[in-house]
Amino acid sequence: MALIHENLADGGQFIFSLPHPVNPFLSGEDSRFHFKRSGGWFTGRDNIFEGTIALKDGDTVAVRCIHKTFEDIFQSLRNAGFSKFPELRELSVTKDLLEQDAEFFGPLKDQPLHIAIRVER
Repeated sequence: MALIHENLADGGQFIFSLPHPVNPFLSGEDSRFHFKRSGGWFTGRDNIFEGTIALKDGDTVAVRCIHKTFEDIFQSLRNAGFSKFPELRELSVTKDLLEQDAEFFGPLKDQPLHIAIRVER
């Protein structure tokens, strides 16, 4: 983050997305994503959660996440030098995706999947 901040011009923007930090805590055996957690929301900080995410063809892909809280994410931006409050959006399945494949995307309806963050130098 510090390198990104350093290389942005004044007024420059950095936009990025991350899997929503709550996902490992919503996942279950029957969900489209499943994580083996080691710890809770706070005690699991910096722990690696191994998991899988379902693909549309029925297969799964192995994934892992290093759990971070929103506090951790915002603190890393502050530590890098970003001083303006970031814009945050929680991303979910869209109406178009539900119309394209309700069977696959239906179980994900109304669940946070990713967060998109925009910060400015």
